[in-house]
Amino acid sequence: MKNIFKILVVEDKKSLSDELTNVLKIFGYEDMRVVTNSDDAVLLAKEFNPDLIIMDVILKGKIDGIETAQIISKNQDIPTIFLTSLTDDYVIEKILETDGFIYLTKPFKIPELKANIAMVYKKFQKENNLKLKSKSLEDDNHSLEEKLKHLGYSESDFLNLNYNYSYDIKNKIIYHQEKEVKLSTKEREFIYILAKNRSKVMDFETIKEYIWGDYETPNSTLRSLVRRVRSKIDDLLIKSIPNMGYRIE
Repeated sequence: MKNIFKILVVEDKKSLSDELTNVLKIFGYEDMRVVTNSDDAVLLAKEFNPDLIIMDVILKGKIDGIETAQIISKNQDIPTIFLTSLTDDYVIEKILETDGFIYLTKPFKIPELKANIAMVYKKFQKENNLKLKSKSLEDDNHSLEEKLKHLGYSESDFLNLNYNYSYDIKNKIIYHQEKEVKLSTKEREFIYILAKNRSKVMDFETIKEYIWGDYETPNSTLRSLVRRVRSKIDDLLIKSIPNMGYRIE
């Protein structure tokens, strides 16, 4: 396994962080950073730009691991594996509402940790391959029209939606009365797959596979994402089709 996969460990107990880094090295992951609190985690996430964060839910200070992950996810789309000794419904629901919803209960089992990291790494490899293919396409194609066709764009990069909304397909930005609506990375991906297939009902499994890749995402996670989107745009814009999926109006 090449040393191109970067991992940020956020754990305030040195004995556990040492154990984690040693185990990760055994797995073959070598490019790691370790921090002990929320502030350092947010700063290093920007500087280091990891491909995976392993986050303890309980951290010293005012902000816990779940809130820390939510802050990071506003600007970066980084998968997160949470470690927690708390198993009450409230904590689990809060974890599931985050973009990185994988969690392991302490004391976690080494094979379980390895399997979950491998799942994230597999998605990382796929995305890397797609980036390489996209770069190759840019080098080989000098025609903007051909590039747009390859990427599935229509002749126009903008869609006029209902309720005074418009959508920039190329940059995945939705506007209301010409003002950009700020969305998180996964919220933008949700709007994108609906807008790209406007007038079609996108089923739950297709949406989850597009947004979360290989993760076995529960429907409750998708519903939480939809609730967050609807809190930022007109409820009527996203149409729920019972037992089927969603459609954008």
